[in-house]
Amino acid sequence: MRRSSTTLWLLAPLLLAACATPRLPATPTEAAPERWQATLPHGGDATTLAGWWQRFDDPLVPALIADAQAGNPTLAQSLARLAQARAVVRESASQRWPRLDATAQAQRGASASGNFAAATQGSIGVDAQWEVDLFGATRAQIAAVQARSEQAALGWHAARVSLAADVAGNYVALRACEAQQQVADQDSASQQQTAELTREKVRVGFEAPASGALADGAAADAAN
Repeated sequence: MRRSSTTLWLLAPLLLAACATPRLPATPTEAAPERWQATLPHGGDATTLAGWWQRFDDPLVPALIADAQAGNPTLAQSLARLAQARAVVRESASQRWPRLDATAQAQRGASASGNFAAATQGSIGVDAQWEVDLFGATRAQIAAVQARSEQAALGWHAARVSLAADVAGNYVALRACEAQQQVADQDSASQQQTAELTREKVRVGFEAPASGALADGAAADAAN
């Protein structure tokens, strides 16, 4: 009985620590919607969304987006965060395994006791250290840094897609302005031709002078 009581007293702190150790949180799972509310050009596929601008009907758009991504400081900052987070993941994962530290020293000299003959002395040392993950602290730390790494990756992808959308939106707006300018040029040329014909009719007496003034006013409006 004494031996059993002593064993229980020795195991009691370990049992209490095991009970107090928090469990790893379960991975959240969210149900995907049954269908998309709107038709998306990428079909709702995240892999396809990552390079949607590659299929744009203009080869200049991917080139402009590539230039923007190459020199954008926000995107570079997001990429640096991602690299840092992945380095922390590798560092945390290495704590699962034993760590070895090796040292080597060499010394050469002469002393009176050795008749001043040159001698070399060397030493090598190896130190091994391994912390057993008894209560799951290392696993919890690795899960936390892995989650932060995934968050950094999502942040980089979000910045990349957002920048591409801004560049593509500005490019489409530019093309729309150029199309409007082309329509305005065609309208101005048409109004100018109409004004010339009307002035000719006024000259030969087929139109009243007021009609010629109205045609000139319409041509001036179109030119503006």
